[in-house]
Amino acid sequence: MDGGHTITPTEFYAAGFLFNIKGRAYLQMFKDYSGCGGENLTYNEFKLFIMACLDKQEKYNEDKKKKKQKQPIIGLFSQRNSLLPL
Repeated sequence: MDGGHTITPTEFYAAGFLFNIKGRAYLQMFKDYSGCGGENLTYNEFKLFIMACLDKQEKYNEDKKKKKQKQPIIGLFSQRNSLLPL
């Protein structure tokens, strides 16, 4: 991020808000994506991280859409029943 063609843990932490990374989870993610356990992420390792984030967000959006489609329409039934005489 500073022109060095690598990303340090500090730089990764500073950009964490872009990926909704909170707390110390960024350290584990940094370790997971730094290939040979290096001190910095290479550009390719960072690209893999970005692609994983995009995949995760896409799956989340699909799951949310499926969940919304499966919800029953309760409002229509309760309104209809309220029109029936007791």
